[in-house]
Amino acid sequence: MNKLVFILLFFVTALASAQNGTIAGTIIDKDYNDEPVAFASIQVKGTSKGAQSDMDGKFTISISPGTYTLIVTFVGMQTVETPVTVVAGNKTDLTIPMTAEAAALDDIVITVQISREKEEVLLKEQQQAVEIKQEIGAQEMSRKGAGDVAAAVSKTTGVSKQEGSSDVYVRGLGDRYNFTSLNGLPLPSNNPFYKNIELGIFSTDIVQSVSIDKVMNVESYAEFAGANIDIVTKNYNGKGMFEVTVGSKYNSAAMGEDNFRLQDGPGRTGFYDTDIPSNPLGSYNFPTSWNPQSTNTPLGLSFGIRAGKRFSIGEDGKLGVFANISHDNSFRYINGAFKSSVTKQGFANKDFEYEDFSYGTNTTGILNMGYQINSANNITYNFLLINDTSQNHRESLGREVDVADENAFIRRSNFDRTTLLINQLLGSHDLSDRLDLKWGLAYNIVKNDTPDRMKNYLQPASEGSSDFIFNNDVSATNHRFFQEIEDNEIAANASLEYKIGGKEDEYGDMQYKGKLFGGYSARMRTVDFQATQFNFRIINNRIVDPNNLDNYFNQANFASGDYSISTFNGGIQSPNALVPQTYNGDQTIHAGFIGASYQLTEKLFLKGGLRAEYIDQALEYNTILLPNGETNFDTFQILPSLVAKYALNEKQNLRFGASKTYTLPQFRERAPFPIEDENENIEFGNPDLSISTDYNLDVKWEIFPKDDEVIAVTGFGKLIQDPINKLVVASSTNDFSYVNSGESAYAVGLELEARKNIFKREISGEENDLEEKLSFGANVSYLYTVQDFDEEKIREETDLNVEFTNEEGQLTGASPILVNGDISYLREFDNDKSVLATLSYNYYSERLYAIGTNNDLGNQFDEAVGTLDFILKTNLSKKFGISLSAKNLTNPTVSRFQEDTAIGDVNVLEFQRGIDVNLGLTFKF
Repeated sequence: MNKLVFILLFFVTALASAQNGTIAGTIIDKDYNDEPVAFASIQVKGTSKGAQSDMDGKFTISISPGTYTLIVTFVGMQTVETPVTVVAGNKTDLTIPMTAEAAALDDIVITVQISREKEEVLLKEQQQAVEIKQEIGAQEMSRKGAGDVAAAVSKTTGVSKQEGSSDVYVRGLGDRYNFTSLNGLPLPSNNPFYKNIELGIFSTDIVQSVSIDKVMNVESYAEFAGANIDIVTKNYNGKGMFEVTVGSKYNSAAMGEDNFRLQDGPGRTGFYDTDIPSNPLGSYNFPTSWNPQSTNTPLGLSFGIRAGKRFSIGEDGKLGVFANISHDNSFRYINGAFKSSVTKQGFANKDFEYEDFSYGTNTTGILNMGYQINSANNITYNFLLINDTSQNHRESLGREVDVADENAFIRRSNFDRTTLLINQLLGSHDLSDRLDLKWGLAYNIVKNDTPDRMKNYLQPASEGSSDFIFNNDVSATNHRFFQEIEDNEIAANASLEYKIGGKEDEYGDMQYKGKLFGGYSARMRTVDFQATQFNFRIINNRIVDPNNLDNYFNQANFASGDYSISTFNGGIQSPNALVPQTYNGDQTIHAGFIGASYQLTEKLFLKGGLRAEYIDQALEYNTILLPNGETNFDTFQILPSLVAKYALNEKQNLRFGASKTYTLPQFRERAPFPIEDENENIEFGNPDLSISTDYNLDVKWEIFPKDDEVIAVTGFGKLIQDPINKLVVASSTNDFSYVNSGESAYAVGLELEARKNIFKREISGEENDLEEKLSFGANVSYLYTVQDFDEEKIREETDLNVEFTNEEGQLTGASPILVNGDISYLREFDNDKSVLATLSYNYYSERLYAIGTNNDLGNQFDEAVGTLDFILKTNLSKKFGISLSAKNLTNPTVSRFQEDTAIGDVNVLEFQRGIDVNLGLTFKF
């Protein structure tokens, strides 16, 4: 009897299913050349049936025969109601056009850009992708108050930012282990100290999203072990917009300083430059003053103008144009202390308190033009100009052994300017139903100038005296320094994709299970560096006023022989005195890749391939350490990659990723040129530095309870062969250099991420449903690292000598624990009025800063730091909005200590950076 009932139920169910029909449709954007609308909501009116369109705008609904009405909605677009008749056993095909809401121009902007900026859209892409992806979009950046890309990526899982800089660590791996690109094409560095361009110079105003790819895919460059950070710039496809923003920036410490001092010369705009004066050794004719200039209004300002327009060209063509120009500046003041050359007994050879005054500017201009020739062919041109500057004026007072027991005075003024010019041409073409072509070309120019850095070193005229004379131990203690770097780069990418595994479904539509792909990448880069330092040797030393050194350094005193001017190559009598120290580097990378992506079963997806890269790096240099030298190396790398995705169900995925990558030594790390940092330490490059090889493994589980929610756990491991480290070499001056410090380094870790709604409810509005939502996000990372130290290896491979205090240690910059958390409240009052408030917290645990060397010097660690930010954004009308942010609310003390001294841990750095308050107004026309 039971069997009979079961059989009858089975046949009834099968019969009911057989009598159903299918609604299959595509949602398109009528305003934008019928482009698909992803993640639109489709509801069968009066029923519980519904669906959501996929990345191609497609959806299917199985339903019993009858006549229905489909309700199609998407944020920022007009709701569409479409009648449809369903016939049993048949498929009804629909193409449903949508148009933008006509209420306001700012709504049109949201309509076009939201598909790549909204948090739930990026989460949907993450869920559907075969690759292991992590992205932060413009909406999330705005909600969390991230003003630049460096701050944005530090809000993501496993990423931290070094306090006081834009140096980003991914899973404990710093600058040399990461890679930066813009729209998929590589970016050069703007600083000789770093491999990657400083992420802080990219304002989030021009950014659509940032992806942090921690697993190498063979289509991308493989020079990373931490992450490939790809910045995607904004484009525009709406009917028209014009927007103006103005704002002010306030730093509590800077505003509390009555006498804010900066270097003479650079000014406020950020477009300052100056050349070495004529006849600099035979007379004194430097145009700028040694004396600092004061300002009583250290209040930062910002403004920006955005415009966008879409044009029709012919029957099918569309041209979208987006332009943005912005400028902002900011002040910062730090009153801190530092120590260096700390002995095993805990005695610091240098012990200073300091005041640090800084002023920065960023001017950005962007022009994006996207030309859609037809539905199968698109070409985009991106132009980006960034002028980023930083002024830093530091005055230090304290003790240095063999100079002064107290009141040694050091003043250092530095102006650094980076001009970045980017040109990109990108194309995508559907050559057939199965064959797609994508390509990209880039020409980038980076100029980094340090014009006229100034340094003075004064000491007491006698023991206990409050009067100052010049320190004249070496002529370089009082100097002016000029440095220029130009980095030119041409890059190209091209790839073909061919769909495979095609099979017609029951309605005659072709469905493909996978694709084959292959392509070529090239990167040709030249770097030209030159620097000249003018040293002022004091001949007639006498009491001077620290705040009026022009009274000593002038033409009259030069003519009377009170001091002389020379370079490292000699004085006016030397024929090569004005020949700068230089290094010139050429690097070429040619890469080819092949791979496949395939759906093996209903739930299992695989993507794998091989990438082959040939790297040739040549370096010529002429420095005071090694004149007229050169060093070259080339290498051929075979780099496999495999990722797998197993869909446990429609909301859960299990992922796996494995790859081999590499890490190149950078030009600066190999060029034997001495550089002095702000704490008076000297570092120089090592020509014998070699490549590192990296092996990477990831396993990830993720669940997406709702469209805007995710919970994920990731475990990872890394093996780095021949790791590169900066450390103190054995020498009388304890200078820094770079070495392959051991055979291997290991990193294993665990990452947890959650985004969840505490509550979410809809409120009926006059035109559309409004939303009220309280949500939280959190990510936590745990990291364990260890590397071995091998003194014998260093002696065999280089001319340097290092004596490690320990046989093994952590990776520098690696925080064992990272925590990011935020809670946000959103309330919409009508279609044009809303409020969004976010409280955000970031924490990194104690991390290794410098490796202990010379057998008895302990490691240096950065203390744990937590920061708290508050962000408030309101739309008061469709044309006016206000934003307010208060960052670093708890103003924690940032400190660094050296361990294992006779008196315990010794603080070697300590400061607070104050609270930053930003107020912004937005006007939309």
